[in-house]
Amino acid sequence: MMLSALFGVDPSIPGDDVLGTIPQALFLMNGPMVNNRTLARPGTVLAEILATVPDERAAVNAIYLRVLSRYPNAQEVKIFSRYLDKVENPVEALEDLYWALINSTEFISRR
Repeated sequence: MMLSALFGVDPSIPGDDVLGTIPQALFLMNGPMVNNRTLARPGTVLAEILATVPDERAAVNAIYLRVLSRYPNAQEVKIFSRYLDKVENPVEALEDLYWALINSTEFISRR
């Protein structure tokens, strides 16, 4: 399926009236393109972020800026910090964060 057909929207429809569809949600949650691009593999955005930031906190800020065009608020930082404390691999936690933000309502509604 072509992405333009999947995500194409009539430009005359006000942005607040554009609703996501089930095929769009399934593509974002389960599609190999999104899943592969949210990993910290060479050539991905996340790998670029991790190569240029000094620590996990800076990586979280950079991921939020890249995906949602804003910094995380205090509650979001707190939630992710608790999650980060529970996982063994911080890179996998950052991959999870990146994937979750791309699948968030905020990302869909801002794009």
